[in-house]
Amino acid sequence: GIKFEVILIDKEAAFHKMLQEIEKAEIVALDTETTDTDPMLAKLVGISLCTTPEKAFYISIAHQMADNVPAEIVLSELKKALQGKLIIAHNIKYDYLVLLRAGWKLENDIFDTMIADYLLRPTSRHSLNACSQEEFYHSMIPIKDLIGVGQKQITFDLVPTSQACDYAAEDANITFRLHKNFEEKLIKADLYNLFKNIEMPLFYSLAKMEENGVKIDVNILDEMSK
Repeated sequence: GIKFEVILIDKEAAFHKMLQEIEKAEIVALDTETTDTDPMLAKLVGISLCTTPEKAFYISIAHQMADNVPAEIVLSELKKALQGKLIIAHNIKYDYLVLLRAGWKLENDIFDTMIADYLLRPTSRHSLNACSQEEFYHSMIPIKDLIGVGQKQITFDLVPTSQACDYAAEDANITFRLHKNFEEKLIKADLYNLFKNIEMPLFYSLAKMEENGVKIDVNILDEMSK
């Protein structure tokens, strides 16, 4: 199985130490943990980062009854530290919208492992766990183990940081590992150009459309329905 070190960042001193490590890297995997699957409703609870297969970090930002690093410090300093770096994420559109609403507008080069998987295997499932099983035969920690299901389900900010850390760090670590595999496969399948020059720039356009929303002329719609 896949093994790596998990580091919880819940103090400012640890956050600044981690930043020094992040600044040395050229490629950073990023994942957000939130209170909702809808990015327009979700509150940011934490961010996980990975720059090497050997370890991953989880920054707790808004866990209840736990130590946290204040969001404004995390967001402004991470933005600076990640300038000019390639960001790897699985379904970056979600993280982009969550971070935007929290005050950080991503403007980095992006490698979205979900879209890469979609190009490589159009008919398969594209969840991070499905990619992890396909590439590494590794099953990831299910979210229901942390927040439960049905009536008893809790939001992620109520999950203890020790548990949240293992779950979130795994997301960033697996995403980081997928980048290398997927990049090689896209090049081999002659899809890399399409991915890099069409799919990735298109993500920014789609995210902006979602951010702006749409206006609908109800009267015209009414006419059409008749």
